[in-house]
Amino acid sequence: MQKHKWIVFAIVFVWLSQTIGCAYPSTPPDAVVEKPRIYIDGHEYSHDFVKVTSDGVYVSSTFLRDIAYMELFCDEQEGIVVFTSLERVVYIGLEDALPQDLIWKDAVAYIPLHTLELLYKGRVMWHSESRILHMERPLFRSKPWTLPQNNSLRCYPDKKATVRKKIQKDQHVFILRILGSWFNVRTNQGNVGWVEVNTLDTKDFVHHEFYPPPFVEEPEKNPAEKICMTWQYVYRTTPDPNELYVVEELNVIAPTWLYLKNSEGDLADKGRIDYVDWAHSHQYQVWIACTNSFDPSMTQEVLQSTRKRKKVIDRLCQIIVDYGAEGVNIDWENIYVKDKDFFTQFMRELYPIFKQKGLVVSVDITTISESENWSLCYDRPAIGKTTDFVVLMAYDQYWAGGDESGSVAEYEWVKQGVEELVELVPSQKVILGIPFYSRLWIEDESMQPKSVSSESYFMDYAMELAEIHAAQWDETIRQYVAQWRDRSHIYTLWVEDPRSIEHKVQLVHTHGLAGVAFWRKGYEIPEVWPRIGTQLQDVTDSLEPNNKENET
Repeated sequence: MQKHKWIVFAIVFVWLSQTIGCAYPSTPPDAVVEKPRIYIDGHEYSHDFVKVTSDGVYVSSTFLRDIAYMELFCDEQEGIVVFTSLERVVYIGLEDALPQDLIWKDAVAYIPLHTLELLYKGRVMWHSESRILHMERPLFRSKPWTLPQNNSLRCYPDKKATVRKKIQKDQHVFILRILGSWFNVRTNQGNVGWVEVNTLDTKDFVHHEFYPPPFVEEPEKNPAEKICMTWQYVYRTTPDPNELYVVEELNVIAPTWLYLKNSEGDLADKGRIDYVDWAHSHQYQVWIACTNSFDPSMTQEVLQSTRKRKKVIDRLCQIIVDYGAEGVNIDWENIYVKDKDFFTQFMRELYPIFKQKGLVVSVDITTISESENWSLCYDRPAIGKTTDFVVLMAYDQYWAGGDESGSVAEYEWVKQGVEELVELVPSQKVILGIPFYSRLWIEDESMQPKSVSSESYFMDYAMELAEIHAAQWDETIRQYVAQWRDRSHIYTLWVEDPRSIEHKVQLVHTHGLAGVAFWRKGYEIPEVWPRIGTQLQDVTDSLEPNNKENET
């Protein structure tokens, strides 16, 4: 009886298995879906970098940025990926720019294949049957080839290596690299592996340059006419151009018209069109200056939002175009060091948009120091790649409000600042910023500890004080220095005058710089301009220590 029960149970089990099997057929082995594979220049990378969905193929932005060397910036909070090059900027996922469906996983954006094909300068090939994605960097050159014999495609160049696929004689493949008699090839189906060809003389292939030397653009030679620029500081309203004096030596003027008004990315504008007309009538280019109001919190709100960065850039570009100006001068200072990469991204997005309009882009930066908000916030090499000119603000060596007295800009300090910058930015892009103002320092010895304060003076008054107090030339710092005492107060004045300015201007020639910029118009005496002009034109006048010894 027990035996019959087991027989009935077996029959029922078989019947149920067949019934269920008909309703839910098992997947045959040859129908197992393989994970997608991704290669760049024939090198395989993790399949996690590719995702295949019912909507299409998507590629990891991390892979594209770090391995394929695309300039991508991912803003997960706003759901936008920004692609930049020197020629263009593309906002992927932004409604009014390039609306595309992005996939986000673990803070990584995956970009649609068809978008990648539009943006990548190299080759992009998706093999749907084998589920393999191939990318070739712009400089990589695979070589087409026809197999001379039947062969086996192996995982690595060794006869004991696993065979991936059998390939037939006369099949067309692409050679990716050569190692002795082993050829690393890619088939038309996207499969990659090694084949051994002992019967072939490989001398015709070993000289094939898979990675030819990259084209190195010759640095532009410094033009015969150096840039001679000054800032026209505007406090509330731009002065009537008819009341302004003309400086023949100038060729660029930067009115400080624009500034960041709020954390929404709105700009305030203090300009007037007749000023631009006046400047053009005297052959000046106009590079309108734009500041961030030196407000780090407001700046952070804007820089960390892709939409706000774009808003600022679009509005800024439109203002420059509407005024008929030649360019912009970005003077964003006092930035949180943690926003360093956001500021670099701001410049990456701004530069191609301005270049499409034929506009000049210049950026002001400080000398290298340990100050987080005023120096470490700049990625100088990266900024140097996304601007036409970098203006080195080589002043405020000893700054107002500091607890130590000293010069606004000693010669050796300025020279060191230039030398450090040209190690990071091409010298032909560097404009040297020079001060027209001096600072008088007052030390009160009656206070414990000693108190230190300072006052800034225009050039004419500083020179007048220097004469009254018998200032002496200090060859080490290449400035006149005056010192006097009044009871418990010690006064020390480091003077910026035509002679000290000349020495700094000469650095343009010794370091192959693009030119000079002066802070600011109105601080100087008129007599300084012809001497600046002479120094900019005369490469031979080296101003040796004993030169012009009796000049003031």
